Amino acid sequence: ETTRLIAPRLTVDHDNRAQVLSRHGLMPGQFAALAPGAEFGAAKRWPLRHWETLCDHLLGCGLKPVLLGSKG
Repeated sequence: ETTRLIAPRLTVDHDNRAQVLSRHGLMPGQFAALAPGAEFGAAKRWPLRHWETLCDHLLGCGLKPVLLGSKG
């Protein structure tokens, strides 16, 4: 018997998306979301200079870098 794999699907709550973007003054297509943290310690994190280089590049492309993360 062959098992058929079903690809995962993502859904978007469009109302919530609009509220979050509005609350933070963001417009679709005008920013890049970055998550610089690492759950299991510094060994998994990029050095700060790499994030600086990436953010400079994004700004040069007309994109606003937006950092995501948690207190941890």
